[in-house]
Amino acid sequence: MKSLITILLCLWTFSIDAQQVPALLSIEGIGGNSYDQISSRVVPTSDGGFILALYTSSTTGDILCDTTPVPSVFKKYNSDVTILEWTRCHTGVADSSFDYLFPTIGGNFVLGGHSFTNTDQDFLLRKETAVGNPIWGNKKYGGSGGEILEDMLATSDGGYVMFGTTNSSDGDVGFHHGNVFNDDLWVLKVDSNGNKLWGTVLGGTADERAYALATAPGNGVYVAGA
Repeated sequence: MKSLITILLCLWTFSIDAQQVPALLSIEGIGGNSYDQISSRVVPTSDGGFILALYTSSTTGDILCDTTPVPSVFKKYNSDVTILEWTRCHTGVADSSFDYLFPTIGGNFVLGGHSFTNTDQDFLLRKETAVGNPIWGNKKYGGSGGEILEDMLATSDGGYVMFGTTNSSDGDVGFHHGNVFNDDLWVLKVDSNGNKLWGTVLGGTADERAYALATAPGNGVYVAGA
């Protein structure tokens, strides 16, 4: 077995060496005078660019937000990261945070995240105008337990898929494996207006952890967890 592993490693090394070394197109440091962190997946946009989501508590630097509480910051770049096209700061609403921002037709935005109190957490969805005025929201999804959003995708039919963990057995969730101290995986599909279309609970008698989504044929999704 040791000889086989050695051969495979040699072949892999030769393959890498034979390839052309990728060229670095651009590099940029983003931050300020305090804590800054990339908060979620990069959201692709129809023009080939992408939206980067961050959390920050900085009041100086290129984050460009000086609000309280710690805001969500969304930065839109062109396809090769050479142009920062806009920055959008979102202070959120009480007991909530947003990790995802999706542009919609007409210049509006849909934001996804989760709400939290001392006794409850839910998936959260909100639609706003380009200047931040609410069109609808905040729409909460969950049960009497706790739901934490871990990933979110826009689908080709104009809706959204939200993915995370839950320990609720009622409300929008409706079912739970194991006891209330264990987390299940929860996949939720909503339409373009935030109306629930379907939800699926995955899990067993122990804890499950949600990691990521990927698109699948027919407006479906692949889910990755543990």
